[in-house]
Amino acid sequence: MHGRMIASSSGIHQVIGYTDDGRPVDSQGHAADGRSMQQGTAPDGDHRNRQPEQFTWNTTGDPVIEQSASFLSDYTGNFQKLVSTEKALVVQDTNANYVYSALAFRSGGPSRAIEWVIINAQPISWYKERVQAAVEAGLEENQEELSKAVIHTATLTGVFVVLGISCMACAARAVTRPLVKIEQDMRAVRNFEHDFLNQIGENTSRYGRGNIRVREVADICDSFVYMAIGLQSFSRYMDPHLVQTLVRQRNRAVLGMAKAEVTVFFSDIAGFTTMAESLDPEVLMDMLGTYLEDMSDIVMKHGGVVGEFVGDEIMAWWNAPPLQFKEGEHTVAALTAALEQQEQLASLRRRWCARGLPAMTARMGIVRGQVLAGNLGSKQRMKYGLVGDNVNLASRLEGLCKMYGVGCLVDDAVYNAAGVAEAFALRPVDLVAVKGRSGATEIFELVARRPEGWPLAAASKQDLAEAAFCADFAAAQALYRRGDFAAAGAALEAFLALWPGDRPATLLRGRCEELAKMPKDELEAWTPLVQMTEK
Repeated sequence: MHGRMIASSSGIHQVIGYTDDGRPVDSQGHAADGRSMQQGTAPDGDHRNRQPEQFTWNTTGDPVIEQSASFLSDYTGNFQKLVSTEKALVVQDTNANYVYSALAFRSGGPSRAIEWVIINAQPISWYKERVQAAVEAGLEENQEELSKAVIHTATLTGVFVVLGISCMACAARAVTRPLVKIEQDMRAVRNFEHDFLNQIGENTSRYGRGNIRVREVADICDSFVYMAIGLQSFSRYMDPHLVQTLVRQRNRAVLGMAKAEVTVFFSDIAGFTTMAESLDPEVLMDMLGTYLEDMSDIVMKHGGVVGEFVGDEIMAWWNAPPLQFKEGEHTVAALTAALEQQEQLASLRRRWCARGLPAMTARMGIVRGQVLAGNLGSKQRMKYGLVGDNVNLASRLEGLCKMYGVGCLVDDAVYNAAGVAEAFALRPVDLVAVKGRSGATEIFELVARRPEGWPLAAASKQDLAEAAFCADFAAAQALYRRGDFAAAGAALEAFLALWPGDRPATLLRGRCEELAKMPKDELEAWTPLVQMTEK
């Protein structure tokens, strides 16, 4: 220990006991050196025959005893008051840097009472060390607890963060997945993609409302589906490619028209009125619906616009609104579509005839030229369409097919369009002035499509026969227009021998026969132009 334990007795001045760390001191201020007592102790520990050595507190030579006794004596007033103190006394000597604790008590019987004062002197540094050790121990313990708490808190925080992120991700996915799908589909709707609208119309449960957990998102999906169904229904009243083109231009619909170079197409079913009178209405509508659908699909397949249905009549055109057709390409596309329509109609005809239904044939007229294209009507109701002389001409050519007994007639602008002569076999049928038009129009029959690379490419027998068919008739037509009716008649006889029943050749041969009988003076005013008096 750093301190001293000092014992003092009153009454008799002898030491009753001591400790290794203290000095016995009596009430008179005498002190006994514990070491001398220990040295004078009998082997059996008997102190009764030994006279202890006595010292006064200020003559012990021990600075701790002297300082503590002096300080406590001064603190209480005198040493006797210290002995008579009933309570434990603890004081600090700041000058000596000690803390003194004193306790007075009595021992022995009434006749031989001994009064003791036990003084414990400890350096202040000893307390500081204990306090510092306790503080450090507390800090270590607190630090350990804090570390555990931090780890625990961090673990819980991490768990909650992971759970929170997972929940947020699930919630975000539940919201964003249908929204992303809607956004993608809205792009398709914005571009008015016909195939996509058909998918929506056929599958109204596309978004699966039962799988969408957010009610508001489910409502948005339902509203979008209803909107798409409405647009899909609306697209059936107008050509979807036309609407798609107008939507992509992002212009408001206003009345107005502009010039456009187009290829106009008209088609009509031959003998439809008679067919309607003889067939059951349901059968007729089934045939007509199939015909119109297949013909329209072919037009749209080749970039055309189906403008109108008037009964069994189809009006279509190419390059309005202007598309990315190069020079002549829209005319080539129109002729390709016309031939494909005739092929499809032949397939339908065979199927219907096998069921005992009447044969259905179609007449077509195609014209290339300038028209007015745009919105016409009123501010409240308008439609996109074509207006102009060439529109009427296409309708007239479709009507002339009946007179000439051919499937498709085109004008000279179509014949002279870039790429047409190389891609198609056409023959000159006549030179006419249709009703309502004073100018002459050379009309040609669309016979067939030539093989790619014509005339250098290898051709089949049918290709060669079609080429000879067109060339032979063109030669006879040239003789007729020069006024050489006899030669033209002979050429037509030879032509009909190869192609019996050909209506244009039969008509032209009849004209040659009549003109060959006419006097020469009457032939001076003759022209090959045929004036049409009927539409």
